[in-house]
Amino acid sequence: MLYDPSKDYSPVGLNLLASAKYLEEHGHCKRVLEFEGKVCLQGALQAVIYGNPRAWQWLGDSDPRGKHKMMDSCLEALDKVKVLPSDNGTPLGRLVQWNNAQQTTGQDVIDLFREAANLCKVTA
Repeated sequence: MLYDPSKDYSPVGLNLLASAKYLEEHGHCKRVLEFEGKVCLQGALQAVIYGNPRAWQWLGDSDPRGKHKMMDSCLEALDKVKVLPSDNGTPLGRLVQWNNAQQTTGQDVIDLFREAANLCKVTA
């Protein structure tokens, strides 16, 4: 039987890995969700979870498929990996501020996605 590495990760971890891959394939931007195909941290998550980097559905009340909860869970996992200095009190606010910081690179964001995913491995 072939080894399937996706079985090592929780659904949150799989979404974080997919977000890293999406960012690698499309490129990184700052201060907007998506620009000429490039995405920011939030845009990458939204593209993977909702199929659209500009999706704002997760801010609404209706969540029939649990996607809002997944978005929140991914943001919390990312926020736990890196203590981000910020005056914003939410995981999304801290992560967006960090993504938009001058010194943050696309590779930094990809590395954060992967590091958070590694904390979401399923133990046997």
